[in-house]
Amino acid sequence: MNVPTTPRRTALGLTAAGVLTLALAPAALAATPTNTAKLKKAGDTALTLDKGAAKALKSLGVKVAPISPSKVKGGAVAFPITSGDVDPKLADGALINHSGGLTFSAGKTKVALKNFRIRITSSQATISAAVGTSRATIINLDTSKAKITRPGLNLKIANVGVKLNATGAGALNKAFKVKAFKPGLKLGTAVVSAQFAQFIVESGNTTLTLDPGTLGAITGAGFAPGIIAPATLTGAVATYPIVPSKIASDLTSGVITHSGGLSLTKGGTTTSATDFDIKLSANPSLAATINGAPGAKVDILNLDLAGLKQTVSGQTVTLGGVLAKVNATLAGALGLPAADGATLGTAVVTANIR
Repeated sequence: MNVPTTPRRTALGLTAAGVLTLALAPAALAATPTNTAKLKKAGDTALTLDKGAAKALKSLGVKVAPISPSKVKGGAVAFPITSGDVDPKLADGALINHSGGLTFSAGKTKVALKNFRIRITSSQATISAAVGTSRATIINLDTSKAKITRPGLNLKIANVGVKLNATGAGALNKAFKVKAFKPGLKLGTAVVSAQFAQFIVESGNTTLTLDPGTLGAITGAGFAPGIIAPATLTGAVATYPIVPSKIASDLTSGVITHSGGLSLTKGGTTTSATDFDIKLSANPSLAATINGAPGAKVDILNLDLAGLKQTVSGQTVTLGGVLAKVNATLAGALGLPAADGATLGTAVVTANIR
């Protein structure tokens, strides 16, 4: 089917536009995405003690033990991750919080380092710890040989060097009344295994294969549909580019925003619906800007995820089998009450995850 292309416009008119704009409770505006995503309370940072450091500690009579819920796992001490905000590419940094910790003890002297916090910026990577009632940055991280991978779209940072800084060395020397702890002493090597609670969608597109029956009812009512760039139309398949968005990793919340849109022309008057938002929730929907009006977008389609099929290839997530159904507001605006609940088309979302 050849559908005419109409340029983007903010034409007024067509009573449907007024119905869409005024008669519906406003949809929430999409939040502006950033390059950091929240972490789940899951995963851990595992520290394998350096053999040289272990030998030095033993010679000083200093014992090292994990503080619960940290535990020894596979020859390393694992510190559970409790929360954080991380740029998956680390370009804009990371903040990763942990529970548990380590105790250094010799005789009656004991130093407890708890709730480690990894902070990565453009200039440095460090670990701070709660020491008594205060927090101090005690460790420098060497990421020069770190290997970053994205298993299951999560994050693993391996081969991270863990070294005492001047503050950490000074605190241990003072506690144990020695001078053996030197700034730069390599304590070991760490592996960070974090799980994302959010995904940052950097790009991609959503395709909508139009249902011929529903499209026929719309054209039969005298509406001439058109596509608004940068969206494109090939046959009966409309493609809408995704712009940067942020969603929950389990697809329960968040907004996937698009550019482009569609138009309906009748009797020389055109109504446009643009900048679609796929709003993820228990009852997902699609909202649009009507006739370029500023402010809240308007829900025009309900999304049926009963047949959802999700696949992951590298850092690309594909969501297929999504049915886009006309809601009561759109059906009323078109003067086609019988179209309420009709399938406008089947959507496939292809999202490239940061």
